[in-house]
Amino acid sequence: MHPERNVGRRKAMGASLLRLIHDDNKRARFVDASFNEQRAALAVVVADNEGMIVNAASVQTDRLAVAEHAAIALAQLDKCRPFVYSDSKSAVRALEKGSVGKFACRIMQICELLEHYLGWFPSHLEMIELAPLNLNESALEGARDLTLHSALRNGVAVLLESRKSPSTYNEVTKYYLFNHKVYGLPHPKLNSAQALTLHLLQTCTYPCPWRLNMFFPETYTEPYCMDSGNLATLEHMPLCSERIEDPAIKDASWWAAGLRSPVLDDQFWAIQQADYVGVRLGLPVWKWERPLSG
Repeated sequence: MHPERNVGRRKAMGASLLRLIHDDNKRARFVDASFNEQRAALAVVVADNEGMIVNAASVQTDRLAVAEHAAIALAQLDKCRPFVYSDSKSAVRALEKGSVGKFACRIMQICELLEHYLGWFPSHLEMIELAPLNLNESALEGARDLTLHSALRNGVAVLLESRKSPSTYNEVTKYYLFNHKVYGLPHPKLNSAQALTLHLLQTCTYPCPWRLNMFFPETYTEPYCMDSGNLATLEHMPLCSERIEDPAIKDASWWAAGLRSPVLDDQFWAIQQADYVGVRLGLPVWKWERPLSG
């Protein structure tokens, strides 16, 4: 579940787990890790049902995954708390398969481990409304406090940031999909014809005289703009609309920004200009209606 696009689902899952732990008085532990930039190390902590830090350690590594393994292993030393929750899916999977780093392996060799139940908890939810104390945030704050205390003691400012990287095929593909995306989705108040028009404009497949002349020269014999005499390409066509009186708006960057904007008025402006010119030139385009206001 993506942390920005599935906020509702993540909060619902987090609230459900917290209520289950609270109502059933489950003996659970929450773990997390935080970077110490100056020492190339991470602080790992274990929090109890009350959000108190009950165990902590420093791991000399610059890999967050290795520290997450160590944090779970540290929690497993507690034989009275069989439930361990981490916000790292990759770490939970690694422990389940028995594929862990050397630091976690050393911790596990301290004593004989009993059976533990590992679970994933969604991260960065802060305090959830109408839910018990977010124990995962307590663990995260504890790890950050230890990191910040170490940095301040050395007179160094610390930039706290998440370095959790995608680990599964689905997470990797979604990472590139969302981070490389340039154009937004059509506004919900646009009807189907308007949404289709916006998609055609964004993908440069909206009909224009120049392109239609290339494919159907007998039907569309004129590839030039009737106003300026330039080639009537898709980029040129909407900017020659007679409805645009402000010369500052007749600019390619302004038009591109309108296509990228998630705002209803900006999207509607782009659709309106393209449709107006398309109808005026007799092109095969969708007819549009003004969307609902507000």
